[in-house]
Amino acid sequence: MNRTLQLTCAVALLQLATACGGGRFSPYLRRNAQVDSEAGYIYGRFDYSSSGMKPGYYVPGMGLVLASDDDELRIQFLDRDARVYAVKPGTYSIKQTVCSNPDGDIIGRSPGSSAKEVQSFRVEPGKAYYIGDFHGQTRGDGLAGSCWIDDFENNYEEATAAFQKRYPSLKGLETQDVSGSLLTMPSQVSGSQVSGKGSDDS
Repeated sequence: MNRTLQLTCAVALLQLATACGGGRFSPYLRRNAQVDSEAGYIYGRFDYSSSGMKPGYYVPGMGLVLASDDDELRIQFLDRDARVYAVKPGTYSIKQTVCSNPDGDIIGRSPGSSAKEVQSFRVEPGKAYYIGDFHGQTRGDGLAGSCWIDDFENNYEEATAAFQKRYPSLKGLETQDVSGSLLTMPSQVSGSQVSGKGSDDS
């Protein structure tokens, strides 16, 4: 299943310090992670590519925010490896796309989506939930950049096999595909651009 999700993430330069929140991405589990019986697990594959960047300027990164009443998971888009995150049990939904600077600091957030637009799923302790394979795009022009999700795929069996190979200690977790319930989304969340500082380094 392929879908184009143009969720642009953006704020003006003067708003960065106040309006977009800030923070950093949540750490994903290392390969030797052991099962925590009190935690739930969220996994998938999250990668992105950049275009339009001029030499000497920062390359924006991007991510995806899921949230429950008690927790917020900030997933950084990196590469095609399966990645797993331990979270507090609760009801989660996709809230925002985010842009980051090269250091991993979140500098821009898209407007939040309402419950009517994004469905939720319940995370129970000792279980792992596949939310999908996401591909993002970042684009820069001079000192400004933007980011959006341009592709989503449901590769549950393939991604689960990759997850279990990468995390052998978590192989015994019961897995569930919740990707189909997540993406009843608006086709576009609009905003202005995310701006950042240029660099003299190539």
